[in-house]
Amino acid sequence: MLIASRLTGSDGLAAHRRLRQQARALSRGGRLTGALLFDGEQALLMIEGDAAEVGQAFGLLYGSEVGGSGSSACQVLAEQPIDQRRLQRWCAGYAEPDQLDALRTGSGLTGAALLTAFVELLRHCECD
Repeated sequence: MLIASRLTGSDGLAAHRRLRQQARALSRGGRLTGALLFDGEQALLMIEGDAAEVGQAFGLLYGSEVGGSGSSACQVLAEQPIDQRRLQRWCAGYAEPDQLDALRTGSGLTGAALLTAFVELLRHCECD
């Protein structure tokens, strides 16, 4: 699953930190893997794992934030079963604004191609 969200308000960085901490906590134990990229205004989050667990993680991460303080305009960009995980661990990092915009609105990519493009973008970003 690839999710885009726009972080709003003066606490956008704090909202990003909370999202990063919550996603990292959900990935402990290796049942979920993923990556979070943030550009100062928006975030792209990829979550991989069992479909039910990914759905539950989505609800935990965004259910209380969508429309609330911190995150708005949440949109699922890609959601599909996977044969093999693209990521072996959890990572988070920062991207240039035009890099996320290109994936979110201008790429024309969907499904597996969009997920692959996101993973390729990770290689060009500083991630931990």
